[in-house]
Amino acid sequence: MSSVVGKMAGWSGQVSATFLFYLFLTALAARPKGPGHTHLNSIRIDGDISLGGLFPVHARGHEGKPCGEIKKEKGIHRLEAMLFALDRINNDHELLPNITLGARILDTCSRDTHALEQSLTFVQALIEKDGTDVKCQGGGSPIITKPERVVGVIGASSSSVSIMVANILRLFKSDLQGHTDEVQAAPLRALSNFMWSYPSAIGRAGGRETFHAKLELCVSDEDLVKDSLIPQVSYASTTSELSDNTRYDFFSRVVPPDTYQAQAMVDIVRAMRWNYVSTVASEGNYGESGVDAFIQKCREDGSVCISQSVKIPREPKVGEFDKIIQRLGENPNARVVIVFANEDDIRRLLQAAKNANQTGHFLWVGSDSWGSKISPVLHQEEMGEGAVTILPKRQSIRGFDRYFTSRTLENNRRNIWFAEFWENNFGCKLSRHALKKGSGIKKCTKEGLHPGRPSQGALVASLILSMQPAKHYSAYRSAAANRRDLSLTVLRWSPATSEFTKCHRMHSIKKHVGRPASPVPGASQWLFSPTMELGLFFPDQERIGKDSSYEQEGKVMFVIDAVYAMAHALHNMHKELCPGKVGLCSKMDPVDGALLLKYIRNVKIAGIAGNPVQFNENGDAPGRYDIYQYQMKNKTSDYKIIGHWTDQLYLNTKIMQWPGGEKHVPTSICSPACKPGWRKKIVKGISCCWHCERCDGYQYQADTYNCKMCRFDLRPNKNHTGCQPIPIVKLEWSSPWAVIPVLLAILGIIATLFVVVTFIRYNDTPIVKASGRELSYVLLTGIFLCYATTFLMISTPDVGICSLRRIFLGLGMSISYAALLTKTNRIYRIFEQGKMTISTPRFISPASQLAITFSLTSVQLLGVCIWFAVDPSQALVDYEDQRTVDPEMSRGVLKCDISDLSLICLLGYSMLLMVTCTVYAIKTRGVPETFNEAKPIGFTMYTTCIIWLAFIPIFFGTSQSTEKMYIQTTTLTISVSLSASVSLGMLYMPKVYVVLLHPEQNVTKRSTRSLKAVVTAATMSNKFNPKSSLRPNGEAKSELCESLETQGEKLYGY
Repeated sequence: MSSVVGKMAGWSGQVSATFLFYLFLTALAARPKGPGHTHLNSIRIDGDISLGGLFPVHARGHEGKPCGEIKKEKGIHRLEAMLFALDRINNDHELLPNITLGARILDTCSRDTHALEQSLTFVQALIEKDGTDVKCQGGGSPIITKPERVVGVIGASSSSVSIMVANILRLFKSDLQGHTDEVQAAPLRALSNFMWSYPSAIGRAGGRETFHAKLELCVSDEDLVKDSLIPQVSYASTTSELSDNTRYDFFSRVVPPDTYQAQAMVDIVRAMRWNYVSTVASEGNYGESGVDAFIQKCREDGSVCISQSVKIPREPKVGEFDKIIQRLGENPNARVVIVFANEDDIRRLLQAAKNANQTGHFLWVGSDSWGSKISPVLHQEEMGEGAVTILPKRQSIRGFDRYFTSRTLENNRRNIWFAEFWENNFGCKLSRHALKKGSGIKKCTKEGLHPGRPSQGALVASLILSMQPAKHYSAYRSAAANRRDLSLTVLRWSPATSEFTKCHRMHSIKKHVGRPASPVPGASQWLFSPTMELGLFFPDQERIGKDSSYEQEGKVMFVIDAVYAMAHALHNMHKELCPGKVGLCSKMDPVDGALLLKYIRNVKIAGIAGNPVQFNENGDAPGRYDIYQYQMKNKTSDYKIIGHWTDQLYLNTKIMQWPGGEKHVPTSICSPACKPGWRKKIVKGISCCWHCERCDGYQYQADTYNCKMCRFDLRPNKNHTGCQPIPIVKLEWSSPWAVIPVLLAILGIIATLFVVVTFIRYNDTPIVKASGRELSYVLLTGIFLCYATTFLMISTPDVGICSLRRIFLGLGMSISYAALLTKTNRIYRIFEQGKMTISTPRFISPASQLAITFSLTSVQLLGVCIWFAVDPSQALVDYEDQRTVDPEMSRGVLKCDISDLSLICLLGYSMLLMVTCTVYAIKTRGVPETFNEAKPIGFTMYTTCIIWLAFIPIFFGTSQSTEKMYIQTTTLTISVSLSASVSLGMLYMPKVYVVLLHPEQNVTKRSTRSLKAVVTAATMSNKFNPKSSLRPNGEAKSELCESLETQGEKLYGY
């Protein structure tokens, strides 16, 4: 059931198509013939098998006329190429022996509708005629001339015409054969009646011819269509639409489809580094399909964008081409124009560009319709200069050149359009009537026997052998090839009468071969008459190639190849169906179109120029193109082959030349290439247009369209095309930031060691003992460590150095301020205790003082140990420390893993000790100078506080500076060294000065007293002078204190 439904669906589709076609024919029959419809119909050449031919002999007509002026190259050249091929095949005894090929050649007038009307001739013989509906006015039987059967069609040229013809040639596919349903048969019957009655059915009444185009729907009980498929081989149609084997399965072509051509053109554009182009297409299948294929290839490639896509109407209005040029010029960056247009449109397009003064601006890339033709650039060569065109690989056929240039009005009467070509080619008229004077039109000369004055003597046979071949002469030469002697009728010149006379003589041809002979002066050919009379032909008549320009049209080779492909298919078909038979057999009468198509698709031959002729499964030829460029040199112009394309493009750019003789390839880009380090920001919707944006800061150009940030330890190179390591810096010993702290530390260490040595040497002197030797050595140790810390801060950071920094940076200060705090606290407690009681304060012995100092210091060490446990020490490179706005100034700082907060915690305890010591120093400022350097300690702490108060804003205020590492390290080391120097200078340098320079003062002036006496004295001092605290500066000097002054008795002077 399903198969039946499928068949019915197929029949329905075919019948629908037939109905539509039937309606078209109805309108066609009703259309009156215009006054300009005067062109002859067709060329008919008899033969055993007839081939159809479709050629654009005339251009498209205007103002309602179907045909226009004659087309010399695309029309006559191609038509003559088919006739030339037929002559060669019919004279070839190996190809189709004893079978003559005939032809029915039609003029398409470069219009698909006119070609369809003409092509009805091909299918007339395929439909059985029921003549009952045709009546003569006199009542007689109609005279019906059945047209010859065409087994295959060569053509057409235009893709739109080929599509239209392909549809009609396969309209009656054999799926309908054998079905007599009225719905199926009615349209076919109507078409049959129409095709036989228009215009072939002719009745005669009253001496006048009447045409009957009556359409009636009637049904035949027999098949209407027999072997109704006609294969078609095109020589020029390249639209990719015809590659659809489901719709155009009986269409083949010897030229490659536009898909190959479009790819070749895209490759050309890419090779020239163009990425922004416009397209121009003639309306119709060829132009529109070609541009569509090109645009599709561009989209697939992704590197070429379309600026404008312009279509030329079939009937362009006045000024249409000027508007097209104006549109193309709207975007001056898109200089390249891809042209898929017919020859006439190309010529008018270039003319419009010339009128718009755009010489040298547009860079044309033309399809094979332009190829290497002269006509598009004729008289406007400068507009076509630099144009790159493409053409299927071909060669000029010399045999055809000899054939075509020898054509005359007398020997080419089979071409019904040749006289019109002759007039157009030579600019003359063949009119029998006299031409008006002053019209500027000359009358064409006629060939024939003309009187002349030849050389004396009879014409010998050796001259005959050198004559140009003509119709009878060719037959004579073949007939005489095997004969020794020949009787000739020779015309002799009679000087008396100035006429030719006849004389009969016997000549031996072989005898005279090679004999030097002088031809008749002025005569160019020798012609035989049907009676074998020999005459002289003088060159008064025009000659192709001599009196007019001639260049073989580009598709001539393909026309010949198409005819040969059809002939070889028929030959192979004959060998299999009619083995050993001479001429056609019953199996090839008629020729089965479907079977012939099979043989066509299997053809593999060498073409007329040696090129391979074959077809793929879609009937397409392989893609092989030559690339041309129209170049001008020394005011002469010509097309020059610059490369070829066979799946891949090869271009010889060294021989290319652009408008103005430039060798440098001009540009056609939407936007200039971005500089290195700049990314493309695509304009919305146009991938080939962009704005260039710099990859700034720490970005680098990752690819064409993106910038990315460099890794944290990298910075962009100079042009931002990549990243490079950020230089790593540290505080160098030679840096000015390091030299000053180091010098200060060295001097401090030297001074500290000097004091230590002095104290050790004078350890038992009163001044040294009075200073509290144990705490003094501890304090000097702390001072030494403060100086030594400078070297740790400047050394190259590593795990060891960073660990030592953590330990000793705060340790030296902790030791120093712990010792000073212990001293001031002892003094304070002694005098405070003395106010209330005479008992001795606790923990004032040297051992107790050392214990207190070490206890205070151990807190610092404990904190450092906890810090190590929580966060092990390590060295790192800080890339944020000197990450400047300018990447060129960025540096990575090699430092220890100590944050500002960690540093505050590390020094915080030392600061706490320092502040506490300062408080006690203030409280003990009224103590007499003889009691344990209370006042020097106070001055020391005041100065130290000032130093560290200055340190805080300098250190933390420069945290954003690019010199942060240097400033903070220098500030810290100098602050520590200055603190140590203040302690060393105020507490010990006076003692060293006395010890070394004034030893006389380093003696005990009074006997020592007990500590209890000192405490008692302090107590009594408060009793005798209760208002002492109200004195300025809190001074509490009393008479008792003065009486208790014992220069040698200090608190530690026991």
